[in-house]
Amino acid sequence: MADFEEVKKFVTDTVKKELAPTRIVKVNMREGINSSDGEPSYRIDIVFDGDKIDARKFGNVLLAVDAHFWEIKEEHVPVYSFLKPEDEEWYYAPPRVLTAARGGCDTMRPDNYLATARKLLSGHKGRPRQSDLKKAVSVAYYAVFYALCRNNADCLIGATGANASGPAWRQVFRAVDHGFAKRRCRVSHVMAKFPPRIRAFASRFKALQDKRHEVDYDPEVTLSLAESQAWLDTAAEAITELGGAPIKDRRAFAAWVTVKDRL
Repeated sequence: MADFEEVKKFVTDTVKKELAPTRIVKVNMREGINSSDGEPSYRIDIVFDGDKIDARKFGNVLLAVDAHFWEIKEEHVPVYSFLKPEDEEWYYAPPRVLTAARGGCDTMRPDNYLATARKLLSGHKGRPRQSDLKKAVSVAYYAVFYALCRNNADCLIGATGANASGPAWRQVFRAVDHGFAKRRCRVSHVMAKFPPRIRAFASRFKALQDKRHEVDYDPEVTLSLAESQAWLDTAAEAITELGGAPIKDRRAFAAWVTVKDRL
């Protein structure tokens, strides 16, 4: 296993380099354990001063850190979160979107899905295949969908390490219905009550779901590389927006898009 301080230095240097010119106040990194399966993780909290994190640049961070962890045979799973300096005090109690998953859901990490989508768009010597361009958009949507599922389970049951039931967490994770969630996001008078970050996520979620249906089921639809890349950036931005919303608003949103009204 690699030395903790050396790993932390690489992560910190990578974050500051790739996210420039955004001012990175500091990068906190701490060890954690998945309470369900005992898998080790590194919780990487990026404290930044600015309006937002560039989604494309953050994708470069994910790829660089994953590649380095593979190279040094690091067994810890990197788990990222963003917060402002003023949020640090309350941050460490509530869960975040990109927490390490419980049980078998570790294969459904949103950042891994985004990395897969980006890989589909890279390395082409000539014109990329339409199947790759379309699949990248489809995978990007599922990155956002799984971020929503994870947010709901974390907020309503409890994140990894919380005194909560693993089966219950997975039940809530799987309870999100694609169509129902999108319809809820279209109820404008309710969505207007949520803060800008939640509304921004909902807008991107709706658009990505519509595009995913189009690229998966319409054989006449074609995409350019630039268009597919734009949809991947949209997905990354959606995940960042949801993860940056206050915990009370993410919890309310989780209930809104998951729980059906009584008849």
